[in-house]
Amino acid sequence: MNDWTFVAADDEALDDVLSGRPTPMGYPWPKRTRNRVRLSEEIGALVRRTDFDGRDRPAALVVGPDTGRRLFGRYAQLRSDLAPLSAWTHVLDWSQFEQLHDDERPAQLEGFEASWTGLCVAEALMLSDRPLSQMRIAACLATPSFAIARSHALWQGDPIEAVLSRYDQCQRLLRTSDGSANRLREAFLPVWRALINASAPQSRGVGKELRTVSEALIKLRIARDAGRSESQALGDVFTFPAARFLSRLDTLSPEARLREFDRLIVELESLPDVEQEQRLNLQCLAGYLATVAAGGSPSLGLAEKLATRWPQITAWAYVIGGIGEKVTWTSSFDGLGRLVVRELLRPFRLDEAPTSDFALAEAVVLVDRALTDPLVHLRIKQSRVLSVAIMPGVNIAVPFVEPTVAESRPSRTEEPVQIAAKASDNGLSILAKLLAPYLLEHLYPAEPEIEVPQPQRRQGARGRGTRKDTQLSLNVDRDRQR
Repeated sequence: MNDWTFVAADDEALDDVLSGRPTPMGYPWPKRTRNRVRLSEEIGALVRRTDFDGRDRPAALVVGPDTGRRLFGRYAQLRSDLAPLSAWTHVLDWSQFEQLHDDERPAQLEGFEASWTGLCVAEALMLSDRPLSQMRIAACLATPSFAIARSHALWQGDPIEAVLSRYDQCQRLLRTSDGSANRLREAFLPVWRALINASAPQSRGVGKELRTVSEALIKLRIARDAGRSESQALGDVFTFPAARFLSRLDTLSPEARLREFDRLIVELESLPDVEQEQRLNLQCLAGYLATVAAGGSPSLGLAEKLATRWPQITAWAYVIGGIGEKVTWTSSFDGLGRLVVRELLRPFRLDEAPTSDFALAEAVVLVDRALTDPLVHLRIKQSRVLSVAIMPGVNIAVPFVEPTVAESRPSRTEEPVQIAAKASDNGLSILAKLLAPYLLEHLYPAEPEIEVPQPQRRQGARGRGTRKDTQLSLNVDRDRQR
């Protein structure tokens, strides 16, 4: 039995739908082709009929650019008990709705889940400059790498530029400063493109400079799946002189592999900027060598030491290290791996309420910079990290600092101003009100306060704090060495 109904509603019909009243006339979904909707006037509502209470909860709203703005603003003002709407029902545009053929949309990364996970972790590590032991899942979910990977998994075909535009818009809207978000973008952009091209070779817009590295990722995956020689597979792709060591890589000692890694870095440093394709090839090859330098085991420390100058090498190392990895539920990356994969591959279900705090489409309308609290209409109940849907099912973490109580209280200087501003008071009345506190203080002096001596523990406390700080710094250094 099909219990989904699609309704093309005007304002009055939509009020009935969102209030849980009987659903207006619609048609079954998705068995019947969608009727033509007046995009500039009507809003689509996808409703699932429930038998246990007779209330039809709208699972999704389908809006256009103009209707969405009017919808969110109207309900924030007239029906604030239902706003923000995207906190309890999904918000889609018409192109996304047309891609849905069922109430569940799976997330697919074509076997590159571990590579995307490694890239998210690598970007979070470089942006935060913290050891892996202190990294939290929110830092990974806040990266552009996660936004691009999750969008690609759910809505294949959306260009990277469109995802990054939504990501940037979200940062500008909800954060007062965003100094570190774009620091790695130029370095990571070729890695994002190559990884998407490797998982979807038919994708359009892949430049000539990315063809070799994209082919290298595909060849490496095929070799690992078949149990063949990785170095031979890469040697068929990287044919330039600096890559000749690949033919004898399996016989090289760890010391010899380190020397080859150093040679790649020297050639990379001497390469002119115009050689973009060769630069990408060397960075990718250096990233691969960092994963097998220590006798075949990963040596990511080689790449991490160069992360400031060459973050691309670290990105490639984390991507290549995950190629061909099918077991993604281990405690890789100190337990972060399984958590990131879980969020990347979580299916998008219409019959489940959103897990985000609100959608970007609604936040764009409701955020008002003219107010003391610009986010007041979004009814934020988080104090540190927000979850924002930049696309349906694509929820990124946004660091958020809640205003302090002192900032929200009126200043004490407002009271005399309010007293003096009353037009009904004459001059003597105003003077009496201003002098009253001083006269009372003179007539009824307050009792002197008794100072209670405090135990002298400052020196000991300072000493313990110093030892604690020293111990913490040693632990951080030890984590970084690992």
